[in-house]
Amino acid sequence: MNFKDTEWYRTGRVNIRNGAAIVTGVGTNWLIAEVKAGDIFTLDGSQLYEIASVTSSTELNLKTRYQGESVEGFKA
Repeated sequence: MNFKDTEWYRTGRVNIRNGAAIVTGVGTNWLIAEVKAGDIFTLDGSQLYEIASVTSSTELNLKTRYQGESVEGFKA
């Protein structure tokens, strides 16, 4: 896998609970940023999650359930 041309999108704040597949955001603008299914979601770079779908500019669904600590208002 080649990450040479990868850009990180770090806008807004996110909330997610351990064991959940839904990520909610505030000021994330995921639709405007063209975040899409197949992109990667991570909070700290150590655990990577594939995005299954983006339902709005403030909500996306992960392909697998989040296994990290629950966070609220996490700033990227």
